[in-house]
Amino acid sequence: MSERTGDVLSARNRQAARRVATESAVLLKNNQNILPLSTDQKVAFIGPLAESKDVLGGWVVYGEKSDAVSIYDAFSGKFSETKFVPTDYETISEADYKRAEDAAKDADVIVLCVGEKSEWSGEAASLATIRLPEAQYELCKRIAAANSSVVTVLFNGRPLDIKELVQNSEAVLDVFFPGTEAGNAIFDLLTGKVNPSGKLSMTIPQTTGQIPIFYNELRTGRPKTEQNAGEKYLSQYLDIPNEPLFPFGFGLSYTHFTLTDIKMKKEIAVGESLTVDVTVQNTGECAGSEVVQVYLFDVTASVSRPQKELKAFQKVYLESGEKTTLSFILKRKKYFSFYLPDLKVVQEEGIHHVFVGTSSCDAKSFEVRVVR
Repeated sequence: MSERTGDVLSARNRQAARRVATESAVLLKNNQNILPLSTDQKVAFIGPLAESKDVLGGWVVYGEKSDAVSIYDAFSGKFSETKFVPTDYETISEADYKRAEDAAKDADVIVLCVGEKSEWSGEAASLATIRLPEAQYELCKRIAAANSSVVTVLFNGRPLDIKELVQNSEAVLDVFFPGTEAGNAIFDLLTGKVNPSGKLSMTIPQTTGQIPIFYNELRTGRPKTEQNAGEKYLSQYLDIPNEPLFPFGFGLSYTHFTLTDIKMKKEIAVGESLTVDVTVQNTGECAGSEVVQVYLFDVTASVSRPQKELKAFQKVYLESGEKTTLSFILKRKKYFSFYLPDLKVVQEEGIHHVFVGTSSCDAKSFEVRVVR
């Protein structure tokens, strides 16, 4: 056994890689609970990454594609019937489209395996558009027309324009570049052996033209609100929503969670810490993990501050029906202070909005006043 195989690729390290890959994946959509899959189903795996081992990403240094577990490796023979229809990334012939459509019609569920090559993202890999090659969108469209039970598994090294994929899929699992144990990790997620719990560490836009888009933006002079939505001269697009396709911090699970009994002081003194308590309950039918997030907005600061800044988060695992209370202690120096233009760190009296929720766009707001 080589040093590489016995040490770097040891069973222990591969298990760790498999776990990290499952925890990093983000479930973006799951209509009618099409996931998790049952092993008694007939499943067709279609697309450029149905058999590819190009799943490591750009910054792998000594990683070798040959060591990777592909979707084909992990899923072969695991279902009542499995069929694999690999395609090219950029150019798909009519014959290949036909093969994919025929496989889709004969399957209970289609797992569409699409995304980027590893060299398409990372250092020295700038693109003018964040769309995938058009052939992949066309593939998704044709397959969905043949059989609407489409689960898209997305491999990517950056946020992409995926609106068409989402519209033509019943479920979307973003696995990014999962690494050496990619196929096994995806098997665990799609079959429910592991419940997805990842959250987006970036914002996914509606389209390339919405860039730059990020959750921690500054206030605008003419914000669009529910009250003025019919007016013209606002900060808005005419052809797409202002909101992203998927916000920072977003991620679904096979179960459901509720946040209740959110408690904090309404007023604190300058220099005083703020404690935020929240009760989390798993109200679904299976065990899972949720990430509770706390954001702050310094409303009355003397310099413009982001409308939301992630300040704390905790991940909690709960069995079905179980609940627990989480506490966040937000200390002045780390959470309530900011830099002035002269680089002086200050905490000012005034109004803060504290947001508690499960993503940057799904959070309840509370007002806290800081006084001297």
